[in-house]
Amino acid sequence: MAAPKKISNINDEFDPTLLLVIARRNQLWVALVLIVCAAAAVIYNRYTHPVFQSNSVLQLSTGSTTAELMQYDSKIFDNNLAQEIELMRSGTFLSRVVKKLDLRISYYKQGNILSFEQYKNSPYTVEAKGINPAIYDIPCNINFISQTEAKLTYENSQQRYSKVIPIGKWVKIPLIDSLKIIIVNPKLLKQDNEILKVNNQYFQINNPEGIVNYITRNLTVSILNDAAKTIKVVFNDRNAQKAADIVNTIADEFLVFDVETKSQSASKTLAFLDTTINRMYDNLSTSEDELNQFKINNNIVEDNSADNSSSKVTVNAGLINKIDDLEDNKLKVDFELNALDVIEKEIDKKYNDVYGLISLSAATTNPSVTKNLNDLQTLLLAKQNLLYDVTLNSTEIKAKDFQIENQKRLIVSSIASLKTSLALKSSEFSDKIVEYNQSLLNKSLGYDIIEYSRLRRQNQINEKYYNQLVIQKAELTVLKAGFVPQNIILDYGAVAKSPIYPDKKVIVLSAILTWLFISLGLIIFRYLMHSQISNIGDIIKLTQVPVLGFVPKFSEEIPVSQLIVDKKPKSLISEAFRSIRANLEFISNTPGAKLIAVTSTISGEGKTFVSINLGGIIAFSEKRLYY
Repeated sequence: MAAPKKISNINDEFDPTLLLVIARRNQLWVALVLIVCAAAAVIYNRYTHPVFQSNSVLQLSTGSTTAELMQYDSKIFDNNLAQEIELMRSGTFLSRVVKKLDLRISYYKQGNILSFEQYKNSPYTVEAKGINPAIYDIPCNINFISQTEAKLTYENSQQRYSKVIPIGKWVKIPLIDSLKIIIVNPKLLKQDNEILKVNNQYFQINNPEGIVNYITRNLTVSILNDAAKTIKVVFNDRNAQKAADIVNTIADEFLVFDVETKSQSASKTLAFLDTTINRMYDNLSTSEDELNQFKINNNIVEDNSADNSSSKVTVNAGLINKIDDLEDNKLKVDFELNALDVIEKEIDKKYNDVYGLISLSAATTNPSVTKNLNDLQTLLLAKQNLLYDVTLNSTEIKAKDFQIENQKRLIVSSIASLKTSLALKSSEFSDKIVEYNQSLLNKSLGYDIIEYSRLRRQNQINEKYYNQLVIQKAELTVLKAGFVPQNIILDYGAVAKSPIYPDKKVIVLSAILTWLFISLGLIIFRYLMHSQISNIGDIIKLTQVPVLGFVPKFSEEIPVSQLIVDKKPKSLISEAFRSIRANLEFISNTPGAKLIAVTSTISGEGKTFVSINLGGIIAFSEKRLYY
């Protein structure tokens, strides 16, 4: 005899018929889940604030119209897209936008559940002066009693204020020195009063920093095309008109702000050049006075040759030419030393003028010093951009200051090394000059030619440095005059006709998918955990016991005798008992009495009903029964 099949706690064989039976049994739960999901979708779409989006596109291309012609290399007019984006997101710039749009006061209508901002559509306006920050962001409910009076109510953590105030007149109230309410659209106000409940209109005085933070959170500025230097400005808001106004104002104000910033940069550089030129002019005047006084005292007459700009005393021409060559080389070295002295002095004074560094880098011809100064300028520009968003005590600024100080130390150390090398060259040139000058010394000259050479050389250094600064100032002045902003607004932000969120189609589709997921999950779970015998096939599949038949459920009223095969001999249940009787005859064909037992696990499962009707159907075949 084969061992009986072990019954698993989880249904491990797929039965489509059983799955459909379980699905029918759970129709109520499926319908209930459908109702809940549909209700959630409707409520979410109805009571979620719509969010609208507007965007504009700018192309950044600024510069000086004379820069290329003059071949002037200046970072003042350069455009760095990443820096421009950070500038556009900075608190300093966005404060200008808030001021331009006048977003200090917001007006709202309170519905049954949601509040809606009346941006540029409020029937009244509020003017306030002397505002105490304690009233910022507090709803001030206003109920218009008539065309001349309104009841104002607000409450903060310290006090509650409720009073009828006149309309169109300045009044003093707690936390506000002067407040005036003006009705600008009486017809709209009357309609609102008829529709809305009492105190369902209110205004709010916004915290300036809070408004800037709100714009920053909902503003996205990104590079659209790096090659074309285009950026995209995107803003999201619950009011479509407000979103469009903010992106357009940001675009317009940036054009103005960029011109102001670039002009201010050039002005600062020119101011630095003016200061340096004045200082060098004093040095030049002093050296010229000393040289001229020496000439007067010693009756020196110079021969200014048209072929040579250098002054030569009428002495031995060969030695003078050699001395002049040495002095020219020494002049270049001394000029570089002088430039390095200026840079070292400014750096040592913890120089932080990012624009003045442009002039400092132009003063030296050494590429390593120029590179280090440019790196320092880049760090200072990065710090300046950070200050738009963070405070001086922030971690980012401290980290940037640390990098700046390290760069300054690097510049100072490299300058010290260069000065040592240049001083050695200058000393060698001086020794040679002294050697040649000794050969020229004679009594016929009647003066110290070495001192004369020193004075003349110092004057030439000062004159060359002064002329270079004057030329640089002239070039920068022309560049500033030729600076033309070429930033273009390629696309203005339009007022959105439909919200980007919530998307009703997506919400409905999500509700349907959620309903299907939960319903299928419930049905599959019930199917997997099904452990009941629902048809005769389950008994055949799970046991080795032969099945003689089955008795269908009798749904009608059972008589007291419980015998129904005699009253309904042609019914389905009578035929079932006949089938059992016929199958019983094939169990054993040996003559003699047969013993039949009817049993179950608990009472009330139909043992008596089956026994009586099975006996009755056997009795119809003229067999005798004993109970």
